[in-house]
Amino acid sequence: MAGLLEIWAWGPDTLIVRLMSIQKGGRLAQALWMYQWSSEQLSPLFALPDSDSFDMGVAAGFLPFMARTLVAVQPSIGIATLWTDSLTVRIYDLAGRQRSSRSLPLYYRAPLSQEDWEQAVDQVRRLVPPGYPLKMPERPQRTHWPYVNALLMDNQGHIWVRIEQGNAPGASRRTIYWAEGLGFIAFEGEVTLKTIHHSHAWGIQVDPDGLTSVVRYRLPESQN
Repeated sequence: MAGLLEIWAWGPDTLIVRLMSIQKGGRLAQALWMYQWSSEQLSPLFALPDSDSFDMGVAAGFLPFMARTLVAVQPSIGIATLWTDSLTVRIYDLAGRQRSSRSLPLYYRAPLSQEDWEQAVDQVRRLVPPGYPLKMPERPQRTHWPYVNALLMDNQGHIWVRIEQGNAPGASRRTIYWAEGLGFIAFEGEVTLKTIHHSHAWGIQVDPDGLTSVVRYRLPESQN
């Protein structure tokens, strides 16, 4: 059994899809596939790295601060993957060959507070249907700060990551992005960038009342 997680358009006739499947023993695995409209064929590209969070029960995959594989696709440039706990981006071609790797300059580590952990566990429990067996991992002692929870590539191949503020001393609750050549960029409120082209970025903004809207931002000039 497999479930569709994400779709990217690679070209007029080609899609890249991310699928999750349930293996023997209940283990979850993810892989990238290529779908072609003209032939209606779905072909495997390569498996994504295993994540410990997927081996602790299905619901545990929703917990923050766990190792997760993030994916970004940009036609003509490649497919980027990132483990949230390694902060190393690897770029592959369609054959699954690694073309390059880049380490993000985000080195600070911070203790994971008991309050943050309890809030995360409570959120997972609210999502689980009544009577569903829930297997929770132990609270990790340390996590990355900043914590990366989204990965993007723009049409020039630059890496963008969305930063979760976490519990760093003196941190304000804003959405932070780090971009190659631009450094840290702060957006007010909850903003998820979807596409970046040249000097503009398109995204989804969540307002305080829960409504969502499409927004466009003018990006700062490159520091290089």
